[in-house]
Amino acid sequence: MRLPLALIILLSSISAQIPPFGATQDPQQRPLKAKRLLLANPIDDTTVFTKTEILDGHLEWLVENLKSYIYPSYFDAAAFKNDQSVLFQDLTTIHGLMSELGRYHPDIFDQQQFARYMFETMVLAAHKMNQVHFTGGKECTLITYMIELNVRCLSMYTSRGMADSSMEGYAKTVVGFWREFCSWKRDFSRLEKVAFPLLMFFEREQAYAEGSIKALWGALSDESRLLCPERSEGGL
Repeated sequence: MRLPLALIILLSSISAQIPPFGATQDPQQRPLKAKRLLLANPIDDTTVFTKTEILDGHLEWLVENLKSYIYPSYFDAAAFKNDQSVLFQDLTTIHGLMSELGRYHPDIFDQQQFARYMFETMVLAAHKMNQVHFTGGKECTLITYMIELNVRCLSMYTSRGMADSSMEGYAKTVVGFWREFCSWKRDFSRLEKVAFPLLMFFEREQAYAEGSIKALWGALSDESRLLCPERSEGGL
């Protein structure tokens, strides 16, 4: 069970009276937990971390939490749904802290928007997966795969909403996504007598997945694409 961010801040404020270990350490090298602890105290010009630095750390922490539900081959929608309310509280807490900044900070705003987009995408994906789960059949399995693929693509982004093309194995992973996409698209086309609503459902998720994968591929330099050890199927 995940603790709400607000509760973490409250607990941190209780322990804040104890001198922090390694107080002379370079602030940029302190663990993220230290940033959360400082958030519980009044912030002024003498505080080690500025409000924007603290929010930056919290947003990065939240996105990493969201990524923890995304595995190489699937999205753990059940676990995500169990923690959904806590994650929403975290987003709400961060939104409240942003209102204390006093002025607009584009970087922090963009990070918050991406975290919110990622959360809402996962909420919608979990809902759609639950819808098709009770229908059954091969077509529903393939629809679920496409829904999950859209979520899995989000794991390739930084907390700032930028494709992390410097990630080890990035190109190979994106090519793997594309091959799965092509395989499921081909399998679905071979099915017979698919109900029209399910056909439309699959085509919509297929369009989303295609756009997501191509956006990730487009973040690579031309040289990186050529050096990719595994060439994709046509169209990428």
